[in-house]
Amino acid sequence: MELLFFMLAISSFSYFVILLLHCGMIGFLWFWPFFSLLNLLTALFWRWEKRQREKNRERGKRVFVFFMTSYALSFFSFLLLSFLLLLPRRKPEAGLDYVIVMGTYLSHNKASDTLKDRLEKAADYAGSSPGTVFILSGGRGKFGTSTQASVMYYYMIKRGVPASKLLMEFYSSSLQEKIGYSVQTILSNEAERAEQRQQYILFEDGSRMDLSKPDSVETQPDGGLYFSPDAGGDTEELIEVNPEGRESKSGEEKGESGEETVSPSEQAESILAEQEDRERKKESEEAAELSPAQSEGREEAPSRAQSALRVGIICSRSQFLRAESFAKRYGLSGLELIPAQTEELLIPHTLVREAAEFFKDRLIGNI
Repeated sequence: MELLFFMLAISSFSYFVILLLHCGMIGFLWFWPFFSLLNLLTALFWRWEKRQREKNRERGKRVFVFFMTSYALSFFSFLLLSFLLLLPRRKPEAGLDYVIVMGTYLSHNKASDTLKDRLEKAADYAGSSPGTVFILSGGRGKFGTSTQASVMYYYMIKRGVPASKLLMEFYSSSLQEKIGYSVQTILSNEAERAEQRQQYILFEDGSRMDLSKPDSVETQPDGGLYFSPDAGGDTEELIEVNPEGRESKSGEEKGESGEETVSPSEQAESILAEQEDRERKKESEEAAELSPAQSEGREEAPSRAQSALRVGIICSRSQFLRAESFAKRYGLSGLELIPAQTEELLIPHTLVREAAEFFKDRLIGNI
């Protein structure tokens, strides 16, 4: 056992040097020299206890048993949690509303291999789901000059993803902050889209008018089309507008089709009223689905971004458990994983880091 602890000490320190040369100063790197020192002290403690037993001395035996038991329990707990972090997840569906791309360390202010794999996953998903908006999340590292979000943005632009589908979040420095700021970005974007979600009248010559002011609507000679974004704001509903007919003296005069001719302003008011009725009906149905306990305990109805949006995340499998927990804390449930590969060299480091962070977050009540 003494030799085993010496080997663990040497291998841990060697792994620390390799990571430092390959990745630079990345998060949680301090763990490996600490673990190396711990194993070195354990090996020396084991040698000292062995000599005490040879001399038939009982001094320090209880401390030795307590120390070795704690070491073994911690070691196997880390192994078990690392295994749980790698459990497979269900395959994500296409057409998600938002996908959060988790940033990771940069290599000389450029995308590292791990980050490139995540961005390639995002670009491939954008090709199959053109309506998805991507949240590029990641700030500047302690020893970097570029933010992870800006590096990801230019990479995605080069891969042909439209800039209108890319939102950057470059204030975060930890997984919890990345999830929290990404949720805020989603909420802000949804609020902005809601403000811009208006109806227009679109004429054949390409001009359009705002239907929020129906009295100002004028009809082109050839009529036009109502353009109405739906609740999601991504699809279009086109409704024909009849040209304004001649005035009716009695109010009962019919057009050629046998139906009364309705002016565009009246049609505009009718469509706006129908949309308001649909929105009120939808809110009533969502409120009816809540249980009495939920209705009593909530302060306000959950927003669409927190209850109805489908959001995915591109990260390593080992990060998803904590990311999902943080997302639920911020009111975003049903987070879907799009797994990305981690560099083989970084797999032990990532597993140990995520296991340690999970224990810490559970201990202080973050998740």
